[in-house]
Amino acid sequence: MFPGFNFMGIHRVILILKRTYLLDIKLTILLYMLSVKFQKSIEKEIRKLLRQNLV
Repeated sequence: MFPGFNFMGIHRVILILKRTYLLDIKLTILLYMLSVKFQKSIEKEIRKLLRQNLV
């Protein structure tokens, strides 16, 4: 369901990009906001599935 996706991975990638390419701060913030938004939607889906299983 979640093919090898982990959020620490995103943050590590951002850190590496910042170190190597000195990413634009705006781009870093955008990536971070996207990963947080994605994480929240996944948590919502998991809760929905758990509720269905409990019923």
